[in-house]
Amino acid sequence: MTQAFRFLLAMLGAIGLPISAAAQCAMCRASLLNSQGGAELIEGLRQGIVLLLAIPLLITATVLIRLQRAAKVSEEAATGQRVQDGKS
Repeated sequence: MTQAFRFLLAMLGAIGLPISAAAQCAMCRASLLNSQGGAELIEGLRQGIVLLLAIPLLITATVLIRLQRAAKVSEEAATGQRVQDGKS
C-alpha cells in the first residue's frame, strides 16, 4: 500500500468515528438540551459538523496525493528509471 492510500484510509476512518461527530461546544449543547425538540437539533448539528469536516479533509487528501505523484514523476525524470511504490 502506498502512503497516500494509507493516508486516505486514515482520513476516511476519522470521518466515520463517532467521536468526531460529538465535537460541538458545551454552550451550544446546553442551550439545545434545554430547548423543546433539542435532541433533534443536536443530531442535526452533529451531522452538519461531520459534513463540514469531510470536504476540507477530502481536499487535503487530494492535494497530498497529487503532490506525491508529482514528486514520483520528478524522481523518475531525475533518475531516468521508473520508481515503483516509492522504492528505486
